[in-house]
Amino acid sequence: MRAFPKITMLAVISVGATLALSACQSIPYPERRAAYELEMNTRFVGKSADIMVLAFGPPHSSYTLTDGREVAQYRDERTNTSGGDTYTSYDTVSRAREIINPDGTRRVVYENMQIPTTNITPIQTRHLLCVRRFVISRDKIVESFAWEGNSCF
Repeated sequence: MRAFPKITMLAVISVGATLALSACQSIPYPERRAAYELEMNTRFVGKSADIMVLAFGPPHSSYTLTDGREVAQYRDERTNTSGGDTYTSYDTVSRAREIINPDGTRRVVYENMQIPTTNITPIQTRHLLCVRRFVISRDKIVESFAWEGNSCF
């Protein structure tokens, strides 16, 4: 029979806390932007425009350039509102009170009281926009990709 090392609860909590903290770390914006651009260029540039249409559906708008190429644009726009929730927190307040005993002696008694406070989370509204533009050759091959906005990736 194989003996396994004992794992203490502290070790389990420590590992769990480490995993939770590492999951909270985010990838810096320049790296996320570069990864998104690389993914989009790899998926679509140099390939048939049909692949783009199958991925995103028909373009929301398009324009034919004077040289015959086409610019296809996809626009995703939405507004996200959150907050406005209420919750109650409690502050502990200590109070000293003097008590006179029947024999005339005095003593101080400390009392703790919980004071409820109603809090409201602030309301936040975010406008989310993603515009993707593809330049498509006369032969229906995607030549280039560009984007703008704050919610593309």
